[in-house]
Amino acid sequence: YAVVMAGGTMRPFSHMAAELLLTSGSISKTYNTFNGNNSDQTAAMELITAVQEASIADMQLSQTSNVKQSQQISFASASSITHQTKILTTFSCGHVIPPSHIYTTCLSRGPTNIPLNFRAQNRTSISTNHKTNTADSLADELGCILRNLCNIVPAGLIVFVPSYAYETQLVHRWETTRLLSQLQAKKTFHREPRDSKLVEKALELYAIDATRTKQTKNTVNIAGPQSRRKGGAILLCVIGGKMSEGINFADDMARCVLVAGLPYPDCRNVELREKMALLDTTKRVLDQRIATTSNNLRVGGTNISSTISGRSYYRNLCMRAVNQSIGRAIRHENDYAAVILADERYETDDKVWDGLPSWLKNDQRQPQTQGNFGKFLFGLRTFYKSKEK
Repeated sequence: YAVVMAGGTMRPFSHMAAELLLTSGSISKTYNTFNGNNSDQTAAMELITAVQEASIADMQLSQTSNVKQSQQISFASASSITHQTKILTTFSCGHVIPPSHIYTTCLSRGPTNIPLNFRAQNRTSISTNHKTNTADSLADELGCILRNLCNIVPAGLIVFVPSYAYETQLVHRWETTRLLSQLQAKKTFHREPRDSKLVEKALELYAIDATRTKQTKNTVNIAGPQSRRKGGAILLCVIGGKMSEGINFADDMARCVLVAGLPYPDCRNVELREKMALLDTTKRVLDQRIATTSNNLRVGGTNISSTISGRSYYRNLCMRAVNQSIGRAIRHENDYAAVILADERYETDDKVWDGLPSWLKNDQRQPQTQGNFGKFLFGLRTFYKSKEK
């Protein structure tokens, strides 16, 4: 028998392989095998090797290592890679859109040069005055970014934030500073409802406003006609929320997606901590055991780990949520959108950048960043100008 699993966010393959193959039962069997309680090591080693080979496939896709032909990796094309082993075959292909239809940039600072770092402690508006000021400044900076984007982004603008609590905090702050009314003057403002029963209606209303063209009567310029601009709408959503998965924001529904921050799970969660601890223990034991066998795979002089660590698992949960949110915007081969990753960690953390899909990065090994906010706006304006018909 064979099982086929397909999806848009299956990577990293090593994470998926570890979840599927190294279950509690297979881990116990592997322990017993290496402890001499099982004379047949073949089945256990095949499971570990499959996870190792999945790691090699991840490395190849991330372009972080040159895997030799002896690793049995064949390249179907520049955007399609197949990696086949006895137990597990992985396949990854590029997106249907051409690279010119996606504009990806990392934004590490806002218009007033405030660093963008949406860590939980920076988003908290309680405790010390310093933290309160940091949280308010960060909220104000994000609001100013959106105000500038409203002047450039046509039609729909989707904004993803890390949590419902922070979404509520942002709206409250923008109401207090009257920044919300400034945004509403440029685009209709919508929010993701917490009640799943209200999602369909909210999407319907947003779609009407996002695709609506608004005409403004500005002062007539002798050299040209009256100006005309898109109206559109803003939709404030939550990463991992009701609108971050399975929703089709095609065409004018999402000409820009801004992801503010990285949605790392709460590390204080008991279940998550136990899961990470189990993965760390499993990895340590299996790495020690395979180091003494002939099944120790190496690529570029580096040993391939037997399975993922707890920290890798934690990071993968975050990046899958990010990738799900980003994927809402590009829905067919003629679609186009800008993706703005608003947090300095997208620029400074190589592992975060590696966790993004290749089609989004346009095969760039390093993130595309702008020297200042003005250059960022210029690049964005140029992208949309190229799409005008």
